[in-house]
Amino acid sequence: MSKKKRMATTGLLLGAILFCACTAPNGEGKTSDEVENSSVVNALSSEVAKQGSASGTEENRAESKPIGENLSEDVPRMVQIDGKCYRDTGFVNSGVTCGTADGKIMTSVGTKEKPTKDGESNFGTGMEYQRWNETAVSVKENDKWILFVDEKVEVTSIPDGVATFTAKVREAEVLPDTDEIRLLVDVSEVPEHFMHLQKTLSPAGKPIAVFIGKKTLFYRNDEPIPFDRIQGKSADEWKGQSVQIWFDGTVTHDDPEMSYPTALGTVYGLGFSDR
Repeated sequence: MSKKKRMATTGLLLGAILFCACTAPNGEGKTSDEVENSSVVNALSSEVAKQGSASGTEENRAESKPIGENLSEDVPRMVQIDGKCYRDTGFVNSGVTCGTADGKIMTSVGTKEKPTKDGESNFGTGMEYQRWNETAVSVKENDKWILFVDEKVEVTSIPDGVATFTAKVREAEVLPDTDEIRLLVDVSEVPEHFMHLQKTLSPAGKPIAVFIGKKTLFYRNDEPIPFDRIQGKSADEWKGQSVQIWFDGTVTHDDPEMSYPTALGTVYGLGFSDR
């Protein structure tokens, strides 16, 4: 289906859902804004699932790789640079804004082997790399820079370089029979080193649809917390909650003239703060 046809179809579907939501009995007692926001989240999630775009569909969520999950039983994806071996974290480094590479992977060993010389990996050749900091490098794959960390470093939190922003929850939909929570949030602040994402994240003040579940990493005051403690929050408890969101830097549906919310690609983590 062409892009124009998909947009037209989405518009018709959204209009129909909004019409039904505003006239259905379960909309009684709610303001028009509350009904519209809830309907927009529902419309977006169902339509995006059909289109298969990078905005939190089941397919994309399944590809999310929390810390260590991308590692094989034998040897993780690794690359050797400057005499050190770095392992894949599964996170996209959205902090890389300069496309100049420091080098290229020239040789490769088997997937179950460990690289033994500089510029060598166990997952292929031809990819460019950049040195990121003292303990990490980034490897370019499919136009995204993937973070690799020193094999001797223990990764206990989402690494520096992963796109993040803070937001306030406008609406929430808790699905009791599933492992999914759908949020509609308004951007509060974007860190200075991710300001290149500011315009796409919140064009003309549009809200953002965020989909979270068991594969999402959760933190309270920087300490990991289990999903079941999040799953118990009601929709009313979510409203007004300040959160920090980490994601892969992908932003879709950011056209300010589109009525449905902006959407994110893979959401890695969500943090709460009592401070």
